[in-house]
Amino acid sequence: MTDAQLELRTIKVKQLVDDYRSGRIVIPEFQREYVWRPSRAPKLVDSLYRGFPISSLLLWQGTDDARPRRRDPRPIRSSIMSWLIDGQQRVITLSRMMNGDEGIDIVFHPDHDEFSLANAATRNDRHWFRVAELLDEHSYRQLRRNLDGGSSADRREGKFEKLRRILDYEVPYVRMVNHSFDDCGPRVHPNQHSRRPVEKSRHRKCSGCSKTLWFHCG
Repeated sequence: MTDAQLELRTIKVKQLVDDYRSGRIVIPEFQREYVWRPSRAPKLVDSLYRGFPISSLLLWQGTDDARPRRRDPRPIRSSIMSWLIDGQQRVITLSRMMNGDEGIDIVFHPDHDEFSLANAATRNDRHWFRVAELLDEHSYRQLRRNLDGGSSADRREGKFEKLRRILDYEVPYVRMVNHSFDDCGPRVHPNQHSRRPVEKSRHRKCSGCSKTLWFHCG
């Protein structure tokens, strides 16, 4: 029998979302439903934008006794499929953020380096830009063509390019290889059946600046 292993790796945000949407990363049924409030999504994107840590994911490479929690995305059921044991709140938020749907439509103010959920005020203010459109290649090309000329346009484009680099942000993850189903259940998540949310984002002040660092889990 092959020994159980824990592999430490990283995955880019774009690849992570692609793998989730294509069914290569699947949420097992013993995980609770998506519970993050939409207001937490801008904080997650802000952390990525500034290069702050967003905590590691935990993936399990295995097939025995596990069933998916969601029908969509549909699991591909192959050797390259992994079960998402810890991190579903972050992964689902990132997937919805890139589409700007299901209540996660985030906007960006490049002059203030600020993120917010879209609302009536931001929709009527041309200084706010939808993150989903900035991350989409076709929409971004169109937006660049419509930018006013001058130094302010150059500064905004620089901020847009910085934002687009979150697609290449390397998210750390631990992959459980040759571990049993029991290793991924109650011993990993003793509160999995509790109705009270257990994943929370934590924050602390950066020692070198006045920024608040958000430590995301879930």
